[in-house]
Amino acid sequence: MIDEPAGTLNIPEQSKPRVVIHAGASVRVACRRGSERNDGVANYGDIDTIPAGIPAVWEVYGRGRSLVIGISQILLNMVLETSESQFRGAELVCCPRNT
Repeated sequence: MIDEPAGTLNIPEQSKPRVVIHAGASVRVACRRGSERNDGVANYGDIDTIPAGIPAVWEVYGRGRSLVIGISQILLNMVLETSESQFRGAELVCCPRNT
């Protein structure tokens, strides 16, 4: 769990894909993940995805709280390979935030 004070939070690229679940009160955020830029309100339960190798920068305009989960790329690949045919070859991409 990450408690985020107002300000800028830099998250360097990592070897594992990450799922970020907003776990606090609603707060306005602007984020940049790779070339994707979004600005909006993060509400409890909102989910963002960050692929492996992609850095992220978050501008938080109030206190925020998030649960960050790293996922093994090997596990993700196994799930995709054993899934129904429509998911084979799928990849994790940055999930845009609703504005």
